[in-house]
Formats: sequence, structure tokens, C-alpha cells
Amino acid sequence: MGIYASATMWQSIMGSKTACHGVSSHELWYAHYDGKPAFSDFAEFGGWTKPTMKQYQGDVTMCGAGIDKNYKPWKYWFVCKILVDKITLISI
Repeated sequence: MGIYASATMWQSIMGSKTACHGVSSHELWYAHYDGKPAFSDFAEFGGWTKPTMKQYQGDVTMCGAGIDKNYKPWKYWFVCKILVDKITLISI
């Protein structure tokens, strides 16, 4: 289980960027649409000192489908690639 949020979303929902540290034991997938597949823009919020994944671009068309672009460090790439290949094979 993980949490999908941006710092702005977190502050709006929780009332503060520093609120609710109890959930920071879960992985964070944060959104920041800056077009950069990197964590260099990440600023701590909600108790997270580092993210697991970043959604960096939305509303992109690839192979005729609307997608959002996400970044996850290299060590996770192989797992993500396998999942994409399985989804592709299932949908054929």
C-alpha cells in the first residue's frame, strides 16, 4: 500500500505539510508536473524524507492511449517493465 499525493494536495487535505507523520511508513508516489523524471525537486512533507515514485507529466498520448508519465529509480525499472509486458500480453 502507498500514498499518492503532492505537497499541495497534502496541505489542503491535512491542513499542514507537516501533518500526519504516521502514514510516512508507506511508500509515497508524489505528483509534480515539471516534465523532469527525477526526484531533485522533492521537498519533504507528511513525514516523508524521500519518495518512491513521481508522476512528472500528464495528458500524454502514446500508442493512441492517454497516459501520465511516471518516474521510479532504476532499481525498480525491471519490475515495472515486467508488469507492463504482462498487461500488454493480457490485453492482446
